Amino acid sequence: MASLGAFASTVRSLFKALRYVGLVFTVLAAWFLGKEVYDIYLACSAITPALGVSFLVVFAFLFYLAIIKPAKRYLRVPSAVRPPDLPGLKGDDALRAKHLRARARGIERYLANLLRNPNLKDSRAEIQSALDACGELQTTLGKDFEADRERVIRFEHERVDPLLAKLDDQVRQVIRQESLGVAVATAVSPSGAIDAFVVLWRNVNLVAKIAELYYGRPGIRGTFLVLADVSFAAVVASQVQGIAEKGVQTAGGFFGKAASPFAGPVVDGVINGLVTMRIGYLAMSRCRAFQAFTQRSVANFLRSAFQEAAKQSAGLASDVVTKVGTPLLKMPVDAGKKIVDWVSESVRGWFGGKEGPEPSGAGS
Repeated sequence: MASLGAFASTVRSLFKALRYVGLVFTVLAAWFLGKEVYDIYLACSAITPALGVSFLVVFAFLFYLAIIKPAKRYLRVPSAVRPPDLPGLKGDDALRAKHLRARARGIERYLANLLRNPNLKDSRAEIQSALDACGELQTTLGKDFEADRERVIRFEHERVDPLLAKLDDQVRQVIRQESLGVAVATAVSPSGAIDAFVVLWRNVNLVAKIAELYYGRPGIRGTFLVLADVSFAAVVASQVQGIAEKGVQTAGGFFGKAASPFAGPVVDGVINGLVTMRIGYLAMSRCRAFQAFTQRSVANFLRSAFQEAAKQSAGLASDVVTKVGTPLLKMPVDAGKKIVDWVSESVRGWFGGKEGPEPSGAGS
C-alpha cells in the first residue's frame, strides 16, 4: 500500500508540472517506445534477420494505422476559434464594458465557425438565429454595465450552450468508450511496453475524434499541450504496471485468494483509463474553445478533468472487473466488489477526491 501511495503522490505532482515539462515527456515517450522497438527487433534478428525485418514492417504498418493516421485526421481539422483572453464574467473586479463588447464579438466569431461544423448541419437554422441575435446584442451594449453583463451571461447559457449540448454528449460518450478500452486492454496486457503503445494509440485516436466532433483543434501551443498529455500518459502506462502490483501485494489479505492475483491488473487498467479520461476532458475544453482562456478558466479546466476522473473511478473499476475478471477468472461477486471498492476509493483520491461539476462551457 505504501508503494501505491507514493506513486499516487508522484502522479499528482507530475500532472501539475506537466505544462512546464511537456517536452521532456514527449522526448521520453519517444525514447521509450523506440528503445522497446529496437530491443524486440534485436531479439527477432537473433533468431533470423528476416524475422527482424518482418517485425519492423509490421510495427511500421501498425504505427501508421494507430498513430499517424489519426494524427493526420486531427491536423486536417481547422483551428478552433480562440476566445478572447478576458476577465471572467462573474465576480471579476477587472471586468469593464469594453470586455463585454469583446466577449460578444468572440461569441459572434464562435457562432460563425459553428455554421461550418458538418456535425451540426441539422442545427444550422438555430445557429444562424443565434448569430443574428448576437449581432443585435452587440448594438445594445454600453448603456448599463451590470445589465449588459447579465444579458451576455444569459445569451451564452440560453442561446449558445444548447447548440453544443449534442456535441458535448457525443464527446463524453467517446471519452467513456476510449477510457474503458484503455483500462481493459492494459489490465490484460502482460507488458508495460504494450501498455504504452495501447495508451498512445487510444489517446491519439481520442483527441482526433474530439477535434473532429467540435470541428476545431487547439492552435500550436494547445496542440503541444495535448501532445505532452498523451506522451505523459504513455510514460505512466509503461511504468505503472509493476508499481501497482507491488502496492496491491501489501493489501493481499484484504482481497482474499480469489481476488488478490487480479487486483494489480485492475489497478493498472483503472489508472490508465482514468488518465485517458482526464486527457479527454482537457482536450474537450481546448477543442470546445468557448469559455475565455484566463488563469481562472484554465484552472477550472484542470480541476474539472480531475473531478470527472474521480467521479468515474468506481464505474470504470466495476466495468473492468465485469469485462475482464468475471469471464476469465470466474471471480466471486464479493471478491469483485472488494476490488471495485478498494480501487475506486484509492484512485479517486489521486484524481481530486471531491466531486464537482462536469467541464462547463460558456459561463465563467
